Amino acid sequence: MMVYSHSHVSVNNSKLDKYAFRNEMVMQTYFMENEEALRLEGYDEVKVHGFEVPWKKGKEGRGRIDLLVSYDKTTWAVVELKNDVLTEDNLEQLESYFANNNPLDNVPELVKELAIENPKWMGVLVGTGVSDGLIKKLGRKPQLKNGYPLAVVVVNRFKGSGQTYVFSDVRVAPQKSGKDYTKYRFNGKEYGKGRLVLALVKQCELDGKSLKDARKIGGGFDWKRNPFIMELSLAKRANEEVNSKGNSYTWYFTKEGEAVEFDDAKYAVYYWWGKNDMDQVIKNAKSLGYDVKETD
Repeated sequence: MMVYSHSHVSVNNSKLDKYAFRNEMVMQTYFMENEEALRLEGYDEVKVHGFEVPWKKGKEGRGRIDLLVSYDKTTWAVVELKNDVLTEDNLEQLESYFANNNPLDNVPELVKELAIENPKWMGVLVGTGVSDGLIKKLGRKPQLKNGYPLAVVVVNRFKGSGQTYVFSDVRVAPQKSGKDYTKYRFNGKEYGKGRLVLALVKQCELDGKSLKDARKIGGGFDWKRNPFIMELSLAKRANEEVNSKGNSYTWYFTKEGEAVEFDDAKYAVYYWWGKNDMDQVIKNAKSLGYDVKETD
């Protein structure tokens, strides 16, 4: 098991007495006001988006998750709080929230509104300690049974010299893979994932293929929220909207020279693609006669 500790607190000449949270609602409030207490190794940003969030729980119907948190605008985390020592039962409760294959189906409104595209997911357990039984169950490679990463955070509150102190320790850090730098070769050039898709659509344009054919490059994915190929004016508006909220990223390739044209209309291609998407993209490209190879 990977164990990390992010806190070191010393209070000279002061006796600290345990000052437990009254209940889990108080714990929720604390984390809403002190998001940094949930910071994890390898992530630069943490943000709490909601508490007691409605969530579909497989065959059990609907439930509510204690906290919904995002890390680095790439990863959603479901946080399970317990104002006590964490046990195997708490792990099972957390895992029940991921009973459905696609977590986006469980909490559609809030997650879609905040629009982390192709998000990663993980679970976070937060309690005042970790039981021996849970430590044994987690073993050497702690994760949820569906393979999602897992973090375990221990939080305790103390009083001394008229002050309140909260110790937050990450006991188990999630196994976070590094950024994927895989390159792909097409027509003698190397591309990253998004640029490859753009090059494929541009090739459709150069070869005189129809917009319908070009859309096949993005076939096999759910494009209900963001169309794979969008009219250029609408794509620019979508980029402006996300930037107006303080985000530095964009949804579509809209810079000069990046637009594609079909039937005398200009379009933009979707920007964000994950490593797991590329097998389908390469298969789609092959159906149109285009050969793409992953480089070594």
